[in-house]
Amino acid sequence: MIMFRRAFLAHRGGLGRCTFSHQDYSFHIFSSFAIVKNQHNNSYAANNRSNYSHSASKVTKNLKTGFSNVSTSKKASDECSVPALGTDQPTPLLRRGCAVTPLGQPTADTHPHLVKAGQCISGFTADELAGRRERLFDLLCYTMPSLDRHIVVIPSASKIYMTENIPYTFRQNSNFYYLCGFMEPDSVLVIHGRRGERPKSVLFVPKHDPLNELWDGPRTGPSGAKRLLEVDEAYTTEEVEHFISRYPKAMQWSQRTNFRAVDHLLTKSESIEPVIHRLRLIKSSAEVEVMQKAADVTCESFIETIRASYPFVLETQLGAKFDFESRIRGSQRPAYPPVIAGGDRANIIHYIASNQIVRADEMVLMDAGAEVHLYASDVTRTWPVTGRFTRPQREVYQLLQEVHEKLISNLYQWEVYTLDDLFEQMCTQIARGLQDMGIVEPRASSEVELARIGYQFCPHHVSHYLGMDVHDTPSISRKTKLCPGMVVTIEPGIYIPQNRSDVPFRYRGIGIRIEDDVLITKDGPRILSYKCPRTLDQIEALFSYTES
Repeated sequence: MIMFRRAFLAHRGGLGRCTFSHQDYSFHIFSSFAIVKNQHNNSYAANNRSNYSHSASKVTKNLKTGFSNVSTSKKASDECSVPALGTDQPTPLLRRGCAVTPLGQPTADTHPHLVKAGQCISGFTADELAGRRERLFDLLCYTMPSLDRHIVVIPSASKIYMTENIPYTFRQNSNFYYLCGFMEPDSVLVIHGRRGERPKSVLFVPKHDPLNELWDGPRTGPSGAKRLLEVDEAYTTEEVEHFISRYPKAMQWSQRTNFRAVDHLLTKSESIEPVIHRLRLIKSSAEVEVMQKAADVTCESFIETIRASYPFVLETQLGAKFDFESRIRGSQRPAYPPVIAGGDRANIIHYIASNQIVRADEMVLMDAGAEVHLYASDVTRTWPVTGRFTRPQREVYQLLQEVHEKLISNLYQWEVYTLDDLFEQMCTQIARGLQDMGIVEPRASSEVELARIGYQFCPHHVSHYLGMDVHDTPSISRKTKLCPGMVVTIEPGIYIPQNRSDVPFRYRGIGIRIEDDVLITKDGPRILSYKCPRTLDQIEALFSYTES
């Protein structure tokens, strides 16, 4: 298909001295043919089958006749008007006698299963997005009280190719999407204004291009973006340089991306990312609802994956099972490359090869999360593929489960803790527990010594912020006091590699992590990932269900 496209482009380029009406005509033929398919419940009428092989003029005539039943009275809304064929506007889809223009992203009209009525993007209204932009501008004015005018330039992500003509799956830049909700690459959001005035939001988006839209699907275009997202103005991306040059004296803020078209405009700008991260750190009720959905999808997928385990299963098979279960429940993609590690490989913290077989005496550590509407979940569970923990596995798991529960109970006093405080507590609690089990000698007594020992068995942090990115808002220090609206992970682990000769042999090769997503509320912690079995008995019960 890619080779055909290249040949088609070359052929089109060879017609440089001719008008493009014939090529544009063929584009409308294909688009309109899809409309007829949509009108008739995905079945092509016989007359349209025959018309397809006729000339472009004949097809156009038939399709215009098909549009004659569409209401064009003044009572109909502007969105119901039908653009004439041959214009540069995208061809409409027909729904309930009204023309609905297909855009470059889901809308309530075209994807009601993804976007609810009243929302402009999945999970969020245009008012919420506008409120984010206004709070960002207010925060800038508060941070820089001596400056009168600010201009914020937020480029989107760009399409990246793994090899010629083969793109990686596109994922929008989190800051850009957080502020405007636009999903297409190579776009720019500009927020500008004076202190004391309502800031204006301007989107610069890819222009309509019939040939590219034939291959890659519809583009939203400036008018569609303005209408959908309710920004103040919208233009094509080519106009962004001229627009920014109109404000040479404004304080310029931006974020760096790989979007080369605007990088040269931002040489004197200050980084806006720490300011946006301060907003993203505290989740709105709408964000919490989406994150709860992501956690639910993840937990249900974990349950099905655990149940599908058996001795000598492939790690990659468990990964495929989790991915399948997540996607059929509404996940668009994994939130990050999953860790599926059997046996001693669980002691490799970021083991993502997942290409081994899990033996009958081994456990599986799986760290995975679904992404739903660009919000991440992040959960880890460890279980034996036989469905029954051995005695050494049970002892280590029980200790870690107690540490996990104590850390979450601390969050009822969220106002006195930081993530770094929780990390120190985890290390000391793990060290004490290992001493009690006889895994380490009881030589240390001070908190500092205990923390040092605990760190040897869990070399990663116990928590990070969670949101649109799995390691969310990285510019926010882990020394920040917790407060309601934050979503954090609690993920203690105990890792005893096979080559750890100072540990009793029966415990070697055991690696366990328990991770949950937790919302901080004024009343204490709310575990978003509560549906995922966590205790020894809960995990073993999943296999009892399978056996029955």
